[in-house]
Amino acid sequence: MKYIIIVASVLCLFSCDSINKLTEFEYSINDQVTIPSSIPLQLPFSINSPDVETNSTATFESNDTRKDLIKEIKLIELVLSVEQPDEQDFSFLESIGVFISADDLPEVELASQQTVDMNSRSIQLETTGTDFTEYLSKERIDIRVNTITDELITQDIGIDMDITFLVSASPL
Repeated sequence: MKYIIIVASVLCLFSCDSINKLTEFEYSINDQVTIPSSIPLQLPFSINSPDVETNSTATFESNDTRKDLIKEIKLIELVLSVEQPDEQDFSFLESIGVFISADDLPEVELASQQTVDMNSRSIQLETTGTDFTEYLSKERIDIRVNTITDELITQDIGIDMDITFLVSASPL
């Protein structure tokens, strides 16, 4: 009898893991911002991206779920990459933070980096662990980048943001 209980327990554990994997999927947003050449040194400066359409309804449907079945949406990765000018890296940054807001919701931090690797053209920010379900259930979100620079910027700097969330949901 103990053997049957142990086997049943093990099967349940593996089945539960399989079900969880079937109800989890990655959701990505790609956006760009331009850091202008005229920003002040050693002072916080904010750059707003244009409204970002989430297409959440279509994304959820293509993953066999709906907004009302979402359990949790966590940020798993936010990577910034310098796109132009070609010779530019992140040496001009002292720190950076990326924030999200949406209609009827307060602005919250997605991720940040207080110490930036100076010679890199790509950096991965530290995520906050916040649940972003309410935000990504909206059709539009706003993304704001807050920077503190420690070098004079003589050219506009184009930065790509690759934002990846892990969505946990119940299947239809």
